[in-house]
Amino acid sequence: MSALVSTANVIHLTREAKKALDRYDEHRRRIVTEKLLLLSRDPRHPSLRVHPHTGCGKLEAYISLSDRVIFDMDDGRLNVWDIGPHSIVDRADKDDYHSGQFIQVSVASSGSRQVDSLAGQAFDSGPQPAVHGSAHSSQRPSQRLFEGLSNTSLRILGVPAELTRTVRRCSSIEELEKIDGLPEETVNTLLDFATAPNADRIIYDQRRLVYSTTFESLEGFGQGRIREFWLNLTPEQSQYVDLDRTGLFLLKGAAGSGKTTIGIYRAIRRAERGRRVVLLAFSKYLAKAASVFIEDLIGDLPENLEVRTVVAWMRSVVEGRLGARLDVAGSAEVESCIEAARDAILRTERIDHQAADRLSVRFIADEIKYVIKGLGIESDSEYQITRRYGRGTALQSSTRTLIWRVYVEYQRLLCEMKKIDWEDIPLLTYKELVRNPLDEPYDDVIVDECQDLSPMQLRVVQRLAIGRDLSKEVSVFMMADASQAIFSRGLSWKQAGIDLRGRAGILRKNFRNTQPISEVAVEAAKRNIYLRKADEYIDPELADRPGPKPVIIVCKEDSQEPKIVADRIVELVQPGSQYRFADIAVLCPRVKLAERMTQELQRMELPADFHYNQDFDILEETIKVLTLHAAKGLEFPVVFIVGLRSGVIPWGNKRMTTNEHEEVSLEEMDFEPDQQRNLFYVGVTRACDLLYLVTTRGMESEFLEGLDSRTEVEPLS
Repeated sequence: MSALVSTANVIHLTREAKKALDRYDEHRRRIVTEKLLLLSRDPRHPSLRVHPHTGCGKLEAYISLSDRVIFDMDDGRLNVWDIGPHSIVDRADKDDYHSGQFIQVSVASSGSRQVDSLAGQAFDSGPQPAVHGSAHSSQRPSQRLFEGLSNTSLRILGVPAELTRTVRRCSSIEELEKIDGLPEETVNTLLDFATAPNADRIIYDQRRLVYSTTFESLEGFGQGRIREFWLNLTPEQSQYVDLDRTGLFLLKGAAGSGKTTIGIYRAIRRAERGRRVVLLAFSKYLAKAASVFIEDLIGDLPENLEVRTVVAWMRSVVEGRLGARLDVAGSAEVESCIEAARDAILRTERIDHQAADRLSVRFIADEIKYVIKGLGIESDSEYQITRRYGRGTALQSSTRTLIWRVYVEYQRLLCEMKKIDWEDIPLLTYKELVRNPLDEPYDDVIVDECQDLSPMQLRVVQRLAIGRDLSKEVSVFMMADASQAIFSRGLSWKQAGIDLRGRAGILRKNFRNTQPISEVAVEAAKRNIYLRKADEYIDPELADRPGPKPVIIVCKEDSQEPKIVADRIVELVQPGSQYRFADIAVLCPRVKLAERMTQELQRMELPADFHYNQDFDILEETIKVLTLHAAKGLEFPVVFIVGLRSGVIPWGNKRMTTNEHEEVSLEEMDFEPDQQRNLFYVGVTRACDLLYLVTTRGMESEFLEGLDSRTEVEPLS
């Protein structure tokens, strides 16, 4: 590993490599030069993906998605043998790079600053103490080899739970070898840990629990299963990455078909052609994950490639043109204003009070959000004739009139507070872009999770590619799966002004999940009657990748869930396993449950973080605890879905009273379970390899019904 350490301030290139560098245009040459300087300073940076080249005996690194570099290190000096497209790797052999004449090239300081920022994002292995027969000898006077390690740490290293205390008491290697019942593989792992001659042979951090003994295993560990699932392309997916057409195109895909991966690679390829590209997602978690993987592939985002959420982009446009920050009302303020508006209308208007009382504040809020503002409705008369997608029957005219009057009063109250709500942002953005198009529109707009966008948001998306020059050839590439719609009440492409005739493609093949996980997902999705009525359900082709059946873990009490999950995680990340902490997600139906789960995992000294309303690095070496909503668009090799109990998911509908003569309550109660079933479906399809469904005896969620033949059930005493 010492050969992969460099402090060089200059780069040495063969004449062939220098010629290859000079053939790039100025923009690409600067990017390549910066990546070469990064390579000289930090060869382990994940974006470089350094690995031995079996043909020529040198090392290979990624300069971009399509370009590679062949190099070696000589006493800390970077020697670049060749640079260019992937074809140089295919033809490389020992004879090509046996000897060469090198030219010394200095790098400008401006490039150095940029590379320094990249180096700060390098794979952080945590502290790397030199270990000489002791785990943390500098931190304690005791001579016991493993006293500084927690029980959880030892479990991860392969020590059975009943022997952790015995191992921690060992004061010599001989004593360790005499422990009865300690697996031979675990003994070897512990001996390697305790006798490592220098810091380069061991990387160990109790916060992240990254463990390795050789550079080769570190390289494989650093790649991880999560990269494998996110960044691999199939020929079927590649055709949409390279699809070269102008105008609007919608790619409908079943869960696991690789829509997000297609979006990532398409954004990179189009940007590499010098086009101005924006990749948009509904969820900020997915937008952040996409940024992380793009940087993992090519380094820093180029200036002509943006990755944003749809709402963040719209807000920046409105605030930029107004020259002021928008004051957005919180959910409590919105609910309070709607309640006040409803009460005011009841006091002043001649309305059937009995009928009005059955309209909950939450129902009116949803109607304003998804129908009135979501569709951009501007008058009562327009509202009266609007089809409300996803409902069993239409609202009566008198009920619509009441809701409209409440809406008008609600807007007046917001105006008094000098606030707007989140649904006002797409309305303001659309009007602004119609009035004054972008001076520099995007050449390519790529949008993921379109099923969760309102028709108004979809209209804004189409406007991003429209500028003053209407003759300019632009592309709007959208991706969607209606089975994963959990934020939107429903979708109708026509209501967004989108004509899909001859402009749509379908991906039915599930590439992400194993076949057993796919079977559970299909069973969950096919019961959503509204998707089938709307002809938006995509009947997927089951994945043909084999794997174990999903496991339903039935706890005796719900308080057992964190301990059961922690024990299973410890088993999954032991030496010899293909999984690490970054590969594991724990998904929860509710925020409070996610907070409690995180606290319990941390108390057991497992590296777990709850990500709620904050950015996170999907490759960070921690267990990701997320709500089911936040997990949309993401994927993990191992997924635990906890809290699958009746009353938690599906939760009880307490919004309205039931009355067979009032269609509002009946429709809402019909729609709610389907939306929650989509949420369960989203959770199931996040799992690539292993899926664990955790419930409590006597409280099993109805979503688990009918899954016995497709799962393994593990009752716990």
